[in-house]
Amino acid sequence: TAAADLKRFGQTTAMRSEVISLLEQQIVTNVTIISTDTRVCSKTDVSSAEEVKQFDLGNCGGGTNFDLAMKEVAEVPDAVGCVFLTDMMTSAFGKPPPFPVVWVNWIKGSGAVAPYGRTVDY
Repeated sequence: TAAADLKRFGQTTAMRSEVISLLEQQIVTNVTIISTDTRVCSKTDVSSAEEVKQFDLGNCGGGTNFDLAMKEVAEVPDAVGCVFLTDMMTSAFGKPPPFPVVWVNWIKGSGAVAPYGRTVDY
């Protein structure tokens, strides 16, 4: 699962740091964080470093399918883009939202590329 893998690889701290950096540099003022596996496990809006640190990943487990997560992303009010931090281990990417998506691949050298948006290695 995405959340379980991220915990195992110790990447949740790095991912949280990236979100905090965006907020502290005032690149964004609000971020909707969604934790997902085959369903949306947890979702919250954050606007401070402390809120990012307190975000609970929820009880994810078993497979990764981004269909429901991308539906949720597409419904975020006033969203101008999506940065999806992932290990790219998925059975489905879901439908693209009506704004740009950047997939950040946390597994270096995997060669995985999403079917839409831009894929970059972390």
